[in-house]
Amino acid sequence: MKNGLSYHVSLKKGDQVDLPLLSYGDGLKVPNGLKVTTSHRGTVLITSNKPVKSIVVERTNSIIDILANVVSVLVAISFAFLWAHKKFGLKRIF
Repeated sequence: MKNGLSYHVSLKKGDQVDLPLLSYGDGLKVPNGLKVTTSHRGTVLITSNKPVKSIVVERTNSIIDILANVVSVLVAISFAFLWAHKKFGLKRIF
């Protein structure tokens, strides 16, 4: 799993489990039938509405994550152009 964690639990309807994940808002995706809240410790608290054997928690990318990736790629491309200019002495790229 690329962007998440899997927990093997045995929950009945109405049971709660406090996962060792910090809650940073609504950037988590869990299966249907599970209610996600924040515990008093600031971690993810899951309440089951049906019997559950395992919980898969995935992180969703926010717009800030996507923008940070775009900026990183643009900076890498810029450095590649600067390196090529210095290494091969290109007069003009465009």
